[in-house]
Amino acid sequence: MSFFGFLCQFFLPSLKVLHLHSLTFLDDDSFQNILSGCPVLEELDIQRINQGDNIKTLCICSSTLKKLCMYNSFCVTRLQPSVVIKAPVLEIFQLNDFVSSVFNVDELPSLVKANFTFYFENRRSEDYYNGVVGMLGKISNVQHLELSNGIPKVVTEAFDYNTLLFHNLTHLRLQICNIHWSILLDLLGHMPNLKV
Repeated sequence: MSFFGFLCQFFLPSLKVLHLHSLTFLDDDSFQNILSGCPVLEELDIQRINQGDNIKTLCICSSTLKKLCMYNSFCVTRLQPSVVIKAPVLEIFQLNDFVSSVFNVDELPSLVKANFTFYFENRRSEDYYNGVVGMLGKISNVQHLELSNGIPKVVTEAFDYNTLLFHNLTHLRLQICNIHWSILLDLLGHMPNLKV
């Protein structure tokens, strides 16, 4: 479905929940017009599975957003977009990402729960791994964390164990395969208050 390319003004002053699935955006600005037109938005669910998506940098900037669910699939690989997140009151963050090239995430001091699934392949750059690790560093205050798929590659190639500690983490769920026990033990050693 493509209709956000021609919107000049988009203003829904009372909208708190917005789900955008399989839409085609003309450019980065068309997506920004939507977000800026929702000044009290608290929940955003965006699924990008359309080959015609023209967003180069997906910028989620909101001072009111509390829940963010993002799914970036294989179909948008043509551009390999960047992801920028500036949402200081975000409490819940779910990210399934298979195509983004760079992650740039500001501090998320209010985050309570995070769920990340990544798809890693050999062509990914060191900057990509460092971006994922940097994002994990911005969520180090999280209480509930779920990690899936390519996380062992991050741990082995770009994880700096001395700087990434999860002091508040009480619940961890790992859905990964092919992880060496020593890496798992090192990872768990940086979660001193883990209960479940």
